[in-house]
Amino acid sequence: MISKDKKVAVGVISHRTLQVERPEDVAALIRRCLKVIEPERLILTSDCGFGRKSMSRMHAFYKMVSMVRGTYIVRRKMGLEEVPIPATDPALSMVPLAR
Repeated sequence: MISKDKKVAVGVISHRTLQVERPEDVAALIRRCLKVIEPERLILTSDCGFGRKSMSRMHAFYKMVSMVRGTYIVRRKMGLEEVPIPATDPALSMVPLAR
């Protein structure tokens, strides 16, 4: 059991593959985490750094965008505020926006 005064970081993005995770898949992982970790204690992160597998900065960037989009899917369902992030603007993105 983790002490209630501690935050818990969970990797929801993989460094082991170049494929960008679907925001829906990231949201599903976040929902699983929220079943056992209070939202104010949950920190979302990648499961490790992005220096492996010759990952380009662009791959890492869009993996992070996917993490933000997945987070927003969950925040929307919870009725929480979202902050506009230019990288999630479909007009600027190379990754399809989840609806």
